[in-house]
Amino acid sequence: MPEAAAAPEASAPQPPAETAAARNGALFRSAGIVSFMTVVSRVLGLLRDRYLAALFGASWISDAFNLAFILPNLTRRLFGEGALSSAFVPIFSEQLAKEQRPEAFRTASVLMTRLALFLFLGSGLLVAVSLGVRSGLPAERESLRLTLELAAIMLFYCVLVNVGAVLMGVLNSLRHFAAPAAAPVLLNLCMIAACWYGLHQGREAPLDERVKLVAWSVMAGGVLQLLVMIPPALARGFKFTPSLDQSDTGYRETMQKFGPVVLGVALFQINILIDQVIARFMIPEDGPVTMLAYGNRLIQLPWAIFSLALATAALPMLSHWWAKEDKPAFAGAVNAAVRNTLFLAIPSAVGLMLLSDELVRLFYGTGAFLANNGEAVSRTGRVVFCFALGLPFYSLNAVLARALYATKDMRSPTVAAAWSVALNVVLNLILVQTELKEAGLALASTLSGGFQTLWMTRVLYRRTEAHAAGRLAGFAGTMSFGLAVGGMAAAYVYHRMSANPDYEGFMVFFACAGAGLLPLAFLGFQYFKARLKEAREAYERERPKDDEADEPPRFGVPDERWPTDLAFFHALYTILLASALMGLAVWAVRDSLPPAGHAFALVFQRGIIPVIAGMAVYVFAAQGVQSREYDELKAAFARKAKRKT
Repeated sequence: MPEAAAAPEASAPQPPAETAAARNGALFRSAGIVSFMTVVSRVLGLLRDRYLAALFGASWISDAFNLAFILPNLTRRLFGEGALSSAFVPIFSEQLAKEQRPEAFRTASVLMTRLALFLFLGSGLLVAVSLGVRSGLPAERESLRLTLELAAIMLFYCVLVNVGAVLMGVLNSLRHFAAPAAAPVLLNLCMIAACWYGLHQGREAPLDERVKLVAWSVMAGGVLQLLVMIPPALARGFKFTPSLDQSDTGYRETMQKFGPVVLGVALFQINILIDQVIARFMIPEDGPVTMLAYGNRLIQLPWAIFSLALATAALPMLSHWWAKEDKPAFAGAVNAAVRNTLFLAIPSAVGLMLLSDELVRLFYGTGAFLANNGEAVSRTGRVVFCFALGLPFYSLNAVLARALYATKDMRSPTVAAAWSVALNVVLNLILVQTELKEAGLALASTLSGGFQTLWMTRVLYRRTEAHAAGRLAGFAGTMSFGLAVGGMAAAYVYHRMSANPDYEGFMVFFACAGAGLLPLAFLGFQYFKARLKEAREAYERERPKDDEADEPPRFGVPDERWPTDLAFFHALYTILLASALMGLAVWAVRDSLPPAGHAFALVFQRGIIPVIAGMAVYVFAAQGVQSREYDELKAAFARKAKRKT
């Protein structure tokens, strides 16, 4: 990414290729561990949501549970894995990098002790207030009464999950990622067990009683999440010593950095709460909060697996390299994280948009969620489509914010979040009144997320030592011209072929697709060939005559000689081409399958077969257009497999 670091010219000195590859490999391997465990957790989370949908549907009971669960999640984001971890991990990692392990462990101990005490007292006060308010409400306010009761049950989950989140930061800084990534699995298993009991053994009980059992399962999951991380922390030498000593240097520095970060995270989480409240009170039908939540969770699957995994693995590494003042390593890791995030996020967004209805029916289309001819399925599908438009932005924001946190710049992400939230609220109030309803809230999140991405990108761009505005304008102009020519070519081909009855529909479809993509592919190829001409000639002059590489470098120039901005532009070019080909394949396969029905076999093949076909096409297309992101990820997994053997 050109904004992440200075964009050196082709002749500028670069770090050794082996060193950069080793560093990127460590990042990808750590992200791979987080991704694998996140896949398990998110799949179980979707199974949990399927049970919840079957048990409660899109009803006032499910809305009450989702609203009550926002409060524990809000404090988790504020004090746990969001703001506090982002402020704590760079400082903890810096202490480790300076061989100050006792001081680092003391800082973590003080932080966990004070956090646990503060949250315990705060949660107890909120429980008393919730129960007091509930007792004063009339019986006809059953939705609000149930929301307050569920909140009272789940509020002490805040203590468990937030202390666990700090412990997660400790383990990640000690280069252990498996247990922290696996912890959410236990929460999902507890909730699945409670839903299964409510569907089978406890089906005679009223629904409002069964949802309370699910709330208690959240507490059980919080206990298990904390317990599972204690053994690996002790095994790596972590020593917890309860202490309230706020004079600890690391603790004071963490709290100084915590203020700006918590403001940004608080604004974002409060904005989510506002979304839910707007959906609840400005959309007259039942279930808008549930539809919004279920649609968001489908988007959370690729987001957590790819971007959050890379961001989680990158934060302690970036903090370590920044503390060591190793700017080339820092810049290389940011660039690799951004490029590979887009490499995974953009095709995921395309697939989710094309298969929004099919995936909602696959994961949630059961029981009470299919009432009213599947109205909840189609409305949730629109939510997924609008959220998917913003998936690349959400993914980049996770990486960009952590890159800034690693440099101990807590203000810039906060300012970006504040303006994004303000924009989101305004768009919410406008779009919720349109026919989009709850999907309008998702579209508002997409637009404000894109604004936040541009803001943080601009901050990083200004910090580069050399700006390549000319190359940026040239690349944007080339891509825009290619899209314009391709669009006109596709329209011409469609006009000529659709008028001829001898051509089948799929022939017209693929002919138009080819006419639209070829100009973009050709012009992009010529752009990089021209920009790398001098670097290619210099490399040919310097390379020994008998030096024959196993594989020819991209455009005749090894990766370590590519300017940073051109490497990023090439990533966008190859990702867009491969994603377009993948989208065409998904579209064609989906439309060739039988119409959707209630039978699980039909739902499964319409939701899964196009996904498998799309993944295969994307992999082959990325390989064919010489995507360095494909090569980097493949090399990282190959090194991991080689070590195992």
